[in-house]
Amino acid sequence: MNKNQTKKTEISLSELAKKLLEAPITAPEPTIKPSTPGTKPGRPSPWRPPKTAPERRPKASDEDIPDSIQDIVDRLEDLNETSNNLSLTEMLNEIKRKDLVDKYVGKSKLLSADQFDVIESIAGGSTPVSLWLIQRLQDGSLDMTPEQLEEDAENWKKYLDIFKRKKNQFNIKNIQQIKTREQVEEFTDTAFNLLRKQEEDPTKRAGTKKQKFSELLVGTEGPYDIYKIPQHDSKSDKYKDDEGNNILYRVSCELGSGTSWCTATGNTDQWFNNYSSKGPLYIALDPSTGKKYQANIRDGKYHEFKNEKNRNPDYSDRDDHSQYLYRFLRDKEGIPIPFKAQLAYTPESIDWNGLAYDENDLNLIRDTNNMDKIAWDKVNQSDFGILKWVIQNSPENIDPENIDINAKGILGLIADKRPELINWDDYMIDSYVKAMGAVRHGGDYVNWDNIDYTNAPTISLLLKRKPEVIDKSQLDMNDERIASLFNN
Repeated sequence: MNKNQTKKTEISLSELAKKLLEAPITAPEPTIKPSTPGTKPGRPSPWRPPKTAPERRPKASDEDIPDSIQDIVDRLEDLNETSNNLSLTEMLNEIKRKDLVDKYVGKSKLLSADQFDVIESIAGGSTPVSLWLIQRLQDGSLDMTPEQLEEDAENWKKYLDIFKRKKNQFNIKNIQQIKTREQVEEFTDTAFNLLRKQEEDPTKRAGTKKQKFSELLVGTEGPYDIYKIPQHDSKSDKYKDDEGNNILYRVSCELGSGTSWCTATGNTDQWFNNYSSKGPLYIALDPSTGKKYQANIRDGKYHEFKNEKNRNPDYSDRDDHSQYLYRFLRDKEGIPIPFKAQLAYTPESIDWNGLAYDENDLNLIRDTNNMDKIAWDKVNQSDFGILKWVIQNSPENIDPENIDINAKGILGLIADKRPELINWDDYMIDSYVKAMGAVRHGGDYVNWDNIDYTNAPTISLLLKRKPEVIDKSQLDMNDERIASLFNN
């Protein structure tokens, strides 16, 4: 940098802000007084301000500079001192980046530091694009978690790259205007289709996939061929070629060609190794249409299920083809269909007596208007969350015979909503918390014969709050903890 350039960067930013504030309000268009008929209208002097122009603002003092502007000035001056080689634009961009970190990164915030680094990598260092990605994660218009975006980073780099190069083929050409879930899906659909056209090269294939991967073909369901990539240790030599490359990863890339799966990017085998080391990958492929689905099974349950666009199945569509893979894995591999998928695709075959009836199941049942099908004797009303759900959504089905009043949190919940259901003869006063519950909610209805006299915290609480119920003959004064309560 030469001396002249150095001189330009060392400007007084406070003075710059003041000058901006001193600028006059924009004057209105000059008005011309109509002339009398037969005379030419006079021309206003370009050097004289119109009479209607506002007066110039007085010069701003230090006290007049708004706090927000003063804050920017202070931060710019700090950066100017520590980073003399940065332009004003670069310094403003650095301030925006620091604001993003302060707002979104850290413990109990949206992103971890590593996830923010991934987003910056996806955005190619562009702070506005990083902000756009973060805002879409935060408002839910981008239907994935920060962890899933991290897994899908390679694809999102491709989406943004193709958007930058072929922006004219997207309906919305300013990424900051893509805000709703529908607009984000349209963006990814367009990018996905452009990438698929760009990468499709049938001349490189030899034979059909059925012919090439017959040893991995485990069956068919409807129009779909089902392939299974077995669970394996990526460090094992079992599936490696002479150069040490994982053969199954190459299989995954070819079976998953044209998709947005992180297990088939062709750029890194990191996520393929992560998924396949914890459970098999099942890939359903319709040779006639190219539609594909992939499921990762772990410990006999679904860990993830995606279509070729890396989206969850559309449970609102009874004809969604994901049901073919669900049915195949149920019938041939013994993998139970998730309850949400059962409600969507096979409601007639649901075993209502065999459901777990956890809160997720109960919410799905309520939201799909199937409350009349609940087997209430299978609903564990001794679980705090479940009982609370029953009280809120179907109070007429509260079953005292199915409630353990001694279970954690149950007394307070029942006492608040349905105190008449409490059988105090069953309530054991054997802890500090339960003693407090008896004092607070039971009063004269409590069976004080149920006190556990060996529990020092229980006796301590009752001595303070309800000493008259203590039968001292039941106390073991040889227990130092008990005796100390009375010695003090």
